[in-house]
Parts: sequence; structure tokens; C-alpha cells
Amino acid sequence: MNQTAKRLANFEAELRRHTECVRTHYDAVLRIESEEPSLPLPGDFTGEEAAWKAYPDARATLKALAQQGHRLSLLSNATDDLFVQRLVNRLDLRPWLSPTFSSAGLGLRKPKREPFDLILSRWNLPPGSVVVVGDTLNADILGAHNSGMRGILITADEAPRNDEFRETIVPDGTIAALGELPGLIETW
Repeated sequence: MNQTAKRLANFEAELRRHTECVRTHYDAVLRIESEEPSLPLPGDFTGEEAAWKAYPDARATLKALAQQGHRLSLLSNATDDLFVQRLVNRLDLRPWLSPTFSSAGLGLRKPKREPFDLILSRWNLPPGSVVVVGDTLNADILGAHNSGMRGILITADEAPRNDEFRETIVPDGTIAALGELPGLIETW
């Protein structure tokens, strides 16, 4: 078994364990609503979690893409996997996102190609048939390109650091809102 397959097997076992803990209904479909969420007590992230909202068109866009036969996933560089899983559940995004991975759960961060390769392995798809949508040039778009995938930059809440990379990392497409995604993908 190669290294990627071993990591995927270990992660899937860990995810099953976490899923049992988070069995409620369900970096490109989430945004934080408040610049300064209330500071939580140690071990209490309720205030921070409450500040995260889905983009207004997230559910409708995910549903439309799924109905068109597209597979959808979430790959986050978050440092707390349970936090990501709870957000996906609370925001009712789970029906469309599989797998839902985080750097904390995988032990790998974007733009390394391995987290992207895990999704390709799970879906059994070639890289050229997969599109990554994200708001960071140096993590999402570079990671997509490192794995042979196309990358679409969403500028709705674009990361401030993108200005540093704009000349060296060029997305294959740009959208201002998630609702533009199905139309862009149709043109490819």
C-alpha cells in the first residue's frame, strides 16, 4: 500500500470515529460573519462557531452542481477537524460534500498535493477532470495546480495575502460569488 493510500485509510478510520461524535445533520463555501467573534472560554468555541455562516448562495449552488452530476468536497486548512465537521453539519452542507477533509485531520496542508490526491483517490478521477474553488492563491489555487487540477478563485471574501501572489499564481477562472460557478464550469 503506497503512502497516500495508507494516509487515506488512517484518515477514514479517524473520520469514522469523529463522525460518531458529530452525527448531527451535517474554504470555499464558508465565511466568517464577524471580524471579531466573541472570545471563547478555554475549550468553548461556541462564539467562534456561531460567527461562521455559509455564503448566501452556497446551498443552492452545491445542490445545483450535485444535480448536474458533479462530485463536491471540502478541503480546509483548519487546525481543528471537529470544528470543520461541526460547521459543515450546522450549516447543512453535508448532503453535498464528500469527503470533508481538514489539515488537522489529515496532517497535511494545502498547497501540498497529497490532500488533493486523497480526494482524487477517493473519487477515482484523473486530476484534469477536477476543479478546485477557493479564496487563496497560495493554498487553494497553487494546491490545485500542484495536483494537475484547475483552480477557480472566488473573490467574495478574498484573502488579503492574495496580492502577494497575483503575478505568480494565476487561477484558471475567477468568480465573485459561488452562484457563478455552474455557469463557468459549463463553458469548459
